[in-house]
Amino acid sequence: MLALDNTPETKKKLTDLVQSVERILKVEDPDERNGMIQAMRQSYTNPLAEGIGLDTLGGVGIELNDLVYYQMLTGASHGTHVAGTIVDFSDEKAELFCFTHGVYRPEAASVLMNAAGTIELAEESESYSKFLEKVIVSGRERSLDYGKRVSGYLKSVGGGVLNGSWGRNMEAFEQNSMQLKGIYEEYGKNPDTVNQLVNVPGLDLINDLALELSVADAALFALVIYENPDVLFVMAAGNSTEDNDQTLPSPIYLSQFFPNMITIASHGRSGEISDFSCYGATSVQLAAMGENVHSALLSGIEGEESGTSMASPSVAGVAALIRANHPKLKAADVRRILEATAKPEASFVGKTSTEGIMDKAAALALADNWDSANVARLGTTKRGSFNPPTRGKPTGTPVQEQPVQAAPTGSKLRISAVAGFNDSWRVVMSGGTGYTEQSHSGVKKEFPLGWMQEKWGEGYRVTGVAGDEWGWNVVMSTGVAGDQALVGFDFDTTQITQRMEEGYRISSIGGWKDKWVVVMNTETGWGVQRYSLPTPMTESRREWIDARWKEGYRITALAGDDDPAEEQDGWMVVMTQKTDLQEQSIVGPGEWPWQTIAEKLEEGFAVTSVTGSGDRWLVVLSKGTGLRDQVMSEPGAYPSAWIKERW
Repeated sequence: MLALDNTPETKKKLTDLVQSVERILKVEDPDERNGMIQAMRQSYTNPLAEGIGLDTLGGVGIELNDLVYYQMLTGASHGTHVAGTIVDFSDEKAELFCFTHGVYRPEAASVLMNAAGTIELAEESESYSKFLEKVIVSGRERSLDYGKRVSGYLKSVGGGVLNGSWGRNMEAFEQNSMQLKGIYEEYGKNPDTVNQLVNVPGLDLINDLALELSVADAALFALVIYENPDVLFVMAAGNSTEDNDQTLPSPIYLSQFFPNMITIASHGRSGEISDFSCYGATSVQLAAMGENVHSALLSGIEGEESGTSMASPSVAGVAALIRANHPKLKAADVRRILEATAKPEASFVGKTSTEGIMDKAAALALADNWDSANVARLGTTKRGSFNPPTRGKPTGTPVQEQPVQAAPTGSKLRISAVAGFNDSWRVVMSGGTGYTEQSHSGVKKEFPLGWMQEKWGEGYRVTGVAGDEWGWNVVMSTGVAGDQALVGFDFDTTQITQRMEEGYRISSIGGWKDKWVVVMNTETGWGVQRYSLPTPMTESRREWIDARWKEGYRITALAGDDDPAEEQDGWMVVMTQKTDLQEQSIVGPGEWPWQTIAEKLEEGFAVTSVTGSGDRWLVVLSKGTGLRDQVMSEPGAYPSAWIKERW
């Protein structure tokens, strides 16, 4: 459908387009690369746009420029690219059988969230607690039923290796939890009981609903793996830079319990772990090349893709080759061979159980000389136990702290953080921001997009945004490098991901409930970013922040509120690697922490992010900012006059 036809002319157009994008993505200069990407947004030479016609596309409001088309093409070619990699690494000995599971197969994707079935459970349940209990029990039953079908399929085709790009992390199940709440509020027999949630025997519905949903989902895969002990399950570790030992993505973490399953991280050309790759000292065993992997896209068309989904099929291909050459070897033996021959790599110390990357030649050589005595001679595999994350200061490579500089005479203060809703605002102003000039919209009922666009044209960039439907406030400054993009107001994660792939990073966020604005910048110099969906500041969310701190992430943006009296609300936290920020502390939610802030300022911290309203504030303080002479406004209406005096 994307190609329209299979003619040589169309194939050449597609090949030229793919190669053009790949060249653009390898351009090192960000300005030059962004300019070329913008040019692609104005180009409509792809076969689908030409075949349908720009007039038709414009008439129905469909955007189909060459960049959008390329993203559609590579997305649709995911499985083909994987299959081609398996064939290559198996020396063309792998025989392929393919099936889909997840978002592209609705009956599988809805095992836990089947719309009609879930609504029916809501309508018949006397309380929200009973509804959740039924959802979990029903979810496990449906998972096991679907698992039996998958297991039967594997037995029918006689598969010896299964490669899977499957995985849902805890954030996905937390989102499911919020969806369930919304379903019961709309369809439940007694929606008032949503705010009277109590635990039922054996289930901690209040704190562990997401975990219960994850366990129900993992039951599907556990059954399939258990019922097929001589199939080697090779799973991609995931691309969210998470520690799978802690976040337990389903089904990826199961590799630490089943000897016939192995989970694969990604490394680049130099052998170092990829910026995007998940890891896990016990739940991820091995790494393989996953960056700019060349393989099939469509018939006769090839291209490069990156991800752990590109790393795992190379391991699956080698496993298939070993099983083809040595059909008497068991699945568990093949896993042992791959683990025992892993080539040590420093960047995987503490990141995978083997602390190494796949060595195809060594694995084939060991397979050629394998016997039952090999098992006893293999070195022990490093397997640790789960350690709950500790609270407090982030750990990791220490960064030498810079002394807090004294303010020069006449130091200009600029807005460095702003937060608030309605008639309750806070503004933090600082010296040393690097902003030369500043302007702010004031509180506007409608988001001031037109004003922003005018300021963009004058060289200003957004450096602060806060508010929601009661009133928005935007701060813009000069002295900020790079381009900006705005994503709003429905929290479109697809757009955010697309922009991140183009080199943008989230620099400012604002909003509450179902209205959110995300501002993204180029030329930040920052590394990988992680962000939470808007959720309350529970213990699990704090543990998520602590875990990211240990991985070198720092909080760079914050927004939201979680007033218990309101629905659909929560805090959004953005955390970033490779910033200049050092030690961090997060205070709240609660009354404005004047005393804590004063103490932290004495210790060399500075306020870097603020959000909240009224008597519920979250404040992030950081070292290594270069900020100085910080002053904070009193609570109340937006302090325009106070700001002007300090400018």
